[in-house]
This record gives sequence, structure tokens and C-alpha cells, in this order.
Amino acid sequence: MKLKAINEQHISINGTSLIGRITTTRGELTRIFGKPHDFTTHGDKVNFEWEFLFEDDNETKVATVYDWKNYDRILNEDEQYHWHIGGTDESVVDAIVDAFTERGGKYQGASVGVFF
Repeated sequence: MKLKAINEQHISINGTSLIGRITTTRGELTRIFGKPHDFTTHGDKVNFEWEFLFEDDNETKVATVYDWKNYDRILNEDEQYHWHIGGTDESVVDAIVDAFTERGGKYQGASVGVFF
């Protein structure tokens, strides 16, 4: 699957939900994918989120990487965390991991499914 865009306005993430996880740091995700959308002042369920658009055989797929319900604190740059991967299709978990490692990203683990 080919990565087409990260964090662009035209990416609609409606209908996505948790389908996997990747364990790494916010600093490493930022180094590889750029600055996340920062919702830390909103008091919502997500503080940091990256949105992705992939293309596979002329079919577009969307994915997100985000933290979830860290109400009591903001993750620091070097803290390992089980980041949520959202999408509508499990194939985007591999696409996220591939895009991350192809750009030199380091992670401790990744999984498909809701439990880690």
C-alpha cells in the first residue's frame, strides 16, 4: 500500500475505529510522520493524532495513530506507549508499520486487533 498523505485537511477519518496498536514514543512518531494534530487544550479523549491516506490498487484507505483517554497527563516525547491504530480495514496496520519502518522508525511491537 502506498502512503499518499499525512495530516492533510481532505482526509476524512469518519467510520474508523481501533484495529491495532504500535508501541513507540511520541517523539519517534513525530520524527517520522511530522507534528501530530494536538488536541491537548480540548480536554477530549485524544491528545495527539496523525491521520493517513493510503492507496492500494486504486482504492483509498484511511488510518489514524492516536493516544486514548490520557486525561490525567500528557505523554512526554520519550515515553513508550501503546499507540492506537484506527481504520476501517486491518490492512492499514501493516501499512502504518511499513511506512514507519521505511522512514527509519523504531518501535517495540505492533499488533492487529483490539487487545495488546
